[in-house]
Amino acid sequence: MVEPCHTVLMLSYEFGHLRNHSEIRPYALVTERPEQLVSSHTLAVRIAFLTTLPTSPSSDHLLSSDIDLLAGQRRRWRVAPESQPSAIAALGNLPPLVGHLLVRRGISTASQAKEFLEAAVSLFEDPKTLPDVDRATARIKAARDNSETVAVYGDFDADGVTGTALMVKALRRYGLTVISYIPHRVSEGHGLNVTAIDNLREQGVALIITVDCGVTDLAAIQHANEHGVDTVVTDHHLVAENLPDAAAIINPHAEHSNYGFDHLTGVGMTLKLSQALLEPEYGERWADGLMELAAIGTITDMAP
Repeated sequence: MVEPCHTVLMLSYEFGHLRNHSEIRPYALVTERPEQLVSSHTLAVRIAFLTTLPTSPSSDHLLSSDIDLLAGQRRRWRVAPESQPSAIAALGNLPPLVGHLLVRRGISTASQAKEFLEAAVSLFEDPKTLPDVDRATARIKAARDNSETVAVYGDFDADGVTGTALMVKALRRYGLTVISYIPHRVSEGHGLNVTAIDNLREQGVALIITVDCGVTDLAAIQHANEHGVDTVVTDHHLVAENLPDAAAIINPHAEHSNYGFDHLTGVGMTLKLSQALLEPEYGERWADGLMELAAIGTITDMAP
């Protein structure tokens, strides 16, 4: 049991209590399967810290087997063991907590740590190495040339919402008339649905661009095709054996993807598509006002 001089600080979407917050000592609660830490019912992710009072004689025993698992709301928190000091030192002059988190991610050298922490050139890899980007940009350019209305259809989580906001902003900068659509979490659920497609078609939409969804929505996209609405899918979820008949499917997990980083989130997909659209016309300023949204969505989706 945790001694009286220690408390547990839980920060989550549903609840948050901070007590005895002097000398907060954060410990990374990381498992071999980080996805276990995400609740489908939370906006983002629960973060837990162990806090200790200044009068505590020692807190090293907090990582003992007695509390390796901390009971949460329908969750069991697995506390990661502390990283070896030599492993942290090998990463360079970094704060111990940062070094610990990097070690847990499998980073073992100073050069790897620098690449991970800095905005390296590799993050701006040519978006055309992603599958179907040329097809997507050609269809979007045709929408601009023909003065079509475009809908951005996003997921309802933080990744999908920020990705939708980013895509709408980029498309309007590109010169398009754009509306956005976020399905109701309870009544509609994840992904494209026929009712929403019909609603968008009645508003004059000729092209739907999905964000953080769509790669498994074969029936809905077929319905859109049958009613004269094209679909460009941007999705980072694993692809299935059968893909929808969309105008383009941008997904780093597709077999024909040559992109060097397959951990992009939904908002990451929209950022790369925006780069492909805007960089030829805006140069280095293509990302103005977009990076902030990409950062929020990436962090809340627990992506590297």
